[in-house]
Amino acid sequence: MATWFLKNILDSPTRLKRFRSETSPMLSIPGASEGIGMKIDFPGLRSSQFIQGLWKESLRLGSASAAARVVRKDTVIEGYRVRQGSVILLPVQLMNSNPEVFSEPQLFDPNRWLFDPDDKLQLEAQKRQNLNLRSFGGGTGLCSGRFVAEQEILSVVAAMLLMFDIDIEDPAGFQLNPRSIGVMSPAQAVRAKIRRRKQ
Repeated sequence: MATWFLKNILDSPTRLKRFRSETSPMLSIPGASEGIGMKIDFPGLRSSQFIQGLWKESLRLGSASAAARVVRKDTVIEGYRVRQGSVILLPVQLMNSNPEVFSEPQLFDPNRWLFDPDDKLQLEAQKRQNLNLRSFGGGTGLCSGRFVAEQEILSVVAAMLLMFDIDIEDPAGFQLNPRSIGVMSPAQAVRAKIRRRKQ
């Protein structure tokens, strides 16, 4: 997910510039004489709607898991009878690509997560999107490590992009492997040039 998140930021120079601008006040990167410690304001990273938009879009398009549920009583779902005790799988990618919730679902659009907290219609749309974003599961099957994963990935990618210029050699050829479990990994090796940024 860190590779995919990084690639989605690098795809747009405007996106990269804004990401660096929003993350730089939240990271304290010491010079060579100051030791190796780094301070990260993770609540600050998490509070940015723009950074959350990048994160949620990366999760939405990069997840390939399926939630398993046991049917508690005989029921009919869209005309199909499902017996008590049956195990059904909810493919996360289908929920994350629901066109009734996410317009143009195959498009990476972090702006779909930006909203005015005083606008009731926008708040309802956000609530609906969040309910359909199931990369970490939901209900009783919600991943307890989701906040650790988010903290690690946001922090690592922010630090990398503040410290280095990164050019992926073939960004158009970057493909995710849909046969992955959980988070899709790159389908082939990703080659990149990494140079230390001048501060």
